[in-house]
Amino acid sequence: YTVNRDEGDDTHATDIRVDHNFSGNDRFFARYSYSNNHKVRPSPFEGDGDGGGFNEGDEDVRVHGFAASHTHMFSSTLINEARFGLSREHTFRLQPGGDDTSDLPSRYGITGIPQVVGNGGLPLISFRDNMSPLGHSGWVVSERFSNTAQFSDNLTKVYGSHTFKTGYVFQDIFFGSTQPPYARGEYYWDGRYTSLANQIDPSTSRVHFLLNQIPS
Repeated sequence: YTVNRDEGDDTHATDIRVDHNFSGNDRFFARYSYSNNHKVRPSPFEGDGDGGGFNEGDEDVRVHGFAASHTHMFSSTLINEARFGLSREHTFRLQPGGDDTSDLPSRYGITGIPQVVGNGGLPLISFRDNMSPLGHSGWVVSERFSNTAQFSDNLTKVYGSHTFKTGYVFQDIFFGSTQPPYARGEYYWDGRYTSLANQIDPSTSRVHFLLNQIPS
């Protein structure tokens, strides 16, 4: 069974740049960029089944970027450029039904999963015989932050038929994320109780699934 879902991808972006010549020897520019990208990637199954992987769901990506540069000509053969840049990215990904706190798992006998905003939906329910899983993949709800600051300075000297360049770059990078591996739990059936003793046999995983389940 193959299904193609409609995917939504909506992006709003803007760029602002200002150039100013203080004099024949001093030039300056500054730029600010903003982008807000919203994507909705539906899961394979409608309703409670879900079956989505890490990339399926509702995703927002917001990016802010600022850059400024000052170029000074000491002479026609000696030029210096100083540049500063700052960027910030925030990515938030939520599984389908992530804000549903009606305790969907308990309808199917799976109890004890914290019902808070962002943790809604079924846990990952997978069969190890290559069948599509139910519920949703782990590592969501996902939130990531990225902040980068950079300063650089380069000096260019033209001497006869030769050009000499030297410079300096400083960069500070911060990357942080919150991605709980299995905030709703993980259930899988691999045939270890329906084939040879203590031996995994994915070909019998569906039989394994039909065994009486241990209350959880």
